[in-house]
Amino acid sequence: MSVLPVPEHESAPAPPPRPRRRMGRIVLTFFLWIVGIIAIIIVGLAIYASTPSFKNRIRQVIIARLEDSTGGRVEMKQFGWRLTHLAFEIDDLTIHGLEAPGQVPYAHLDRLYVRLQILSFFRPKIALNYLEADHPVIHLIVNPGGSTNQPQPKHPSNASTTDEIFNLQIGRTVLNNGLAIFNERSVPFELRANDLAAQVSYVPSSGHYVGTIHAEDIVASRGFDTPVHSALDASVDVGRNTANLISLTLQSGPQNRLPKTVIRVAGTLSNFSDPQWQFQIKGAIDALEIRALTGAPGLEGGTAQLDAGGSGNREQFKVDGNAAITGGAYRQGTVFITGVTAKAAAHVTQDLIAITGIRATVAGGSLTGEMRVVNWKTASTQPGHGFRSKAPIEK
Repeated sequence: MSVLPVPEHESAPAPPPRPRRRMGRIVLTFFLWIVGIIAIIIVGLAIYASTPSFKNRIRQVIIARLEDSTGGRVEMKQFGWRLTHLAFEIDDLTIHGLEAPGQVPYAHLDRLYVRLQILSFFRPKIALNYLEADHPVIHLIVNPGGSTNQPQPKHPSNASTTDEIFNLQIGRTVLNNGLAIFNERSVPFELRANDLAAQVSYVPSSGHYVGTIHAEDIVASRGFDTPVHSALDASVDVGRNTANLISLTLQSGPQNRLPKTVIRVAGTLSNFSDPQWQFQIKGAIDALEIRALTGAPGLEGGTAQLDAGGSGNREQFKVDGNAAITGGAYRQGTVFITGVTAKAAAHVTQDLIAITGIRATVAGGSLTGEMRVVNWKTASTQPGHGFRSKAPIEK
């Protein structure tokens, strides 16, 4: 009986197994320690960041930054935040300009609420998701010599460069109960806007502020009117005694539809104490949107095409333009007029108002003519004088 030989590879002993499980436990324990240390650091920073002393320190940093960028004296009553919501809040923020003691300050707001959004955890990219301001007030004083209460930013070391004051992109902006004051005239305003981008810089070499603003969806309404959705693009250049509206384009209409109103405006204003001005405006304006924005009674429909321009000062000026109305409708009480079409040319100076080339169609009838008012400015300043016209309404 013969015995078969055992192959060499089957007779060799197997190598002992590597300690993989022990290595995995060591790596896992080390990782948990790192995570725990990071968590302790984050919790410690969060606790320290919520202390009154740290909040006050950040408040002082913000005040110093605002004073450097605006040149005014800044007051801030309180600053706080909620880290879990990435939200910040400022109460009673005031920027004092060159106005006299006791006058309304250059800028003020009762409350500012800001909420951030982290766009990327791998890169330091954060956006303003929401901004809300309660009772913002802007006050501009123009003195007889042309100077204003507008402060100037502190001069940087290199006067040839541009100092950026702010550059913001905000998902949603809400301004409640706002007020703009120009000398003694007050203009209230409200604002609701989506995708707002605003940039303002100061140019030391010229002493001018330059800025741009873009808003995708500005919503405005009054009463029960359908809200008006508008888009705005504007570029401005403002000095201590000049203001230049380089361009402004406003488009508005029902949401998700082609705009019914498209207006383009440009103009300049110089020497605030004795204003010298010029402007150019062109576009189409929808009557229903005018009613929604201004509350003008009676407007029920129609579109106005406008092309006008002018220049001058308080004493001598000239404005020329053309206007055309299609599909006009007006309601007042029991009177309702529809299907109005009209066009005319206007020429206005300090001595003359001339409306020429009037052609109108109302309720199946037609009207042609012209109107001239001479020395209207002088007459309007004298009690008991002026041009008046009143026609009876046929029912």
